[in-house]
Amino acid sequence: MNDDMVHHELRRIANLLEQHLGSLPQAVDWDAYAYCWIQPRQGQGYLQSILHYAQIRLDDLQHIEAQKNVICRNTEQFIAGLPANHV
Repeated sequence: MNDDMVHHELRRIANLLEQHLGSLPQAVDWDAYAYCWIQPRQGQGYLQSILHYAQIRLDDLQHIEAQKNVICRNTEQFIAGLPANHV
């Protein structure tokens, strides 16, 4: 098998894998401030960097004190290594 035949066969295999698994996501930018898990209908999920986001402070959220307290308590528990909920 010559180099062209090997290259053609590898490309064919890569195309079949991409059809089955979906295309590969871009590399994660670990310097980003936020991330989102993307789960396509087919194929494997992946972590996507969020580079542009709205900077909202907790004080900007009005009339939801009970919900903010739950989030703060849950986050403090998580940071302390205690059980935390998906809220």
